[in-house]
Amino acid sequence: MPPVLPVVQHELKVMRTKQKPAGGNVWLIQATLPLLLKQLGLPMMYKHYEAKAEEASEKNWAYTDYLSALSHLEVSSRRQKRIQRHLKRQNFKLQNINTFDFKVLNQLMQHKLSSTSLR
Repeated sequence: MPPVLPVVQHELKVMRTKQKPAGGNVWLIQATLPLLLKQLGLPMMYKHYEAKAEEASEKNWAYTDYLSALSHLEVSSRRQKRIQRHLKRQNFKLQNINTFDFKVLNQLMQHKLSSTSLR
């Protein structure tokens, strides 16, 4: 058996004592995958790996397509969290087109034009 991360070692010892189904190693992988995803800090992959596995099975995805779908979820989630973190840090107020103050924009544009005009 290949080396296993220390946190998972105890869980593997417990699982070895249980009866394995005919699939053998598949059972071991399914049991340790959630632990590995948690240990690697991949919360969206951890949250959605089972649902995506079912979808992949139904649609006959290749392993790379399954992994790509999970990775996309993780990257998208991290991007959204990063944007929210930056907005919170900068105290930006999100506005939509109905609440945007165009007067401020006009003033900024006039100031910009006057400061860059050729003399």
